[in-house]
Amino acid sequence: MSKESLVKMALDLGFTENEVAVPFEIFFEGNTFKGSIMPNVLPESPDPQNLYNFLKELKLSGDVREIYVRICELNDNWAFSDSIYVYTGLFMMDLEEKFEEFEPDEIKIGWMYDRPNGVSEIEESDQVYTVWWD
Repeated sequence: MSKESLVKMALDLGFTENEVAVPFEIFFEGNTFKGSIMPNVLPESPDPQNLYNFLKELKLSGDVREIYVRICELNDNWAFSDSIYVYTGLFMMDLEEKFEEFEPDEIKIGWMYDRPNGVSEIEESDQVYTVWWD
């Protein structure tokens, strides 16, 4: 996915007046910009492709139904995000364990912000979690 396509999708979904999220594949494909997500993980922001590979494996495992990335800023390099939304039947502690190496500041049940445009309906068997980095 090109930066231009990502920006167009975010704008079509109502970014800047509304909360917006895109499927994780759209955010990460072609994204090599360190700091586009997990910017405060020290000593250096990780390569976004490492998180992308982890998320692809997580979804393929069958433990997770959907993964979205919140768009909170569009800049010259790429979109910026502080949160990932995960639809899963996993318990909180299981999800925390899976994300441990990526050092999120918080994993919260529900939406960190308002329910964003661009996400699908949640199935009864799923819970939405917000994985958030400050």
